[in-house]
Amino acid sequence: ATTRRTRFTPDAPGPALDIGGSLTITNGARLIVYSGPTNTFGINGARVAVAEDVSVAANSWIYPYSNPTNGGSAVFTVRNLSVQPLGGIDADGKGYQGVPAVGGVGPGAGDSRAGSGYGGRGGNGWWTYGVGGGTYGSETAPVDAGSSGSGSETTPVPGNGGGAIRVV
Repeated sequence: ATTRRTRFTPDAPGPALDIGGSLTITNGARLIVYSGPTNTFGINGARVAVAEDVSVAANSWIYPYSNPTNGGSAVFTVRNLSVQPLGGIDADGKGYQGVPAVGGVGPGAGDSRAGSGYGGRGGNGWWTYGVGGGTYGSETAPVDAGSSGSGSETTPVPGNGGGAIRVV
């Protein structure tokens, strides 16, 4: 397979990887894709274009990281995608990054001690603390990175939001 790597520029959709054939991830390999920041909503933070098939074997993974401050996310363009059991694509905690002493980050971030929202409103904090984050994105067809939660005195570092997995 032929690969080409380009660098992010403000006018481009982000880092890109073009593969002219198939891509096989095997033998415990990891493909990690970090998205760059975007200036416009709907612009991809990164692009992985595979002309033919992508195959992810057991114990092998693709990790797409959304941009931690503005949510720019990768898009994978493939002909066919196959994933074996015990392998996969994992964006857990790879969305908006929680920031100590600041709290939640992203369009659905809640305030002190509250949960973040996305396709629905985030949960309120315990007792009289914090209002849950607002709704954004789509509940049935999510494409945006998830907002981070907010911290508290006992958990000062808020959790990261979920990243986006977009395959065309």
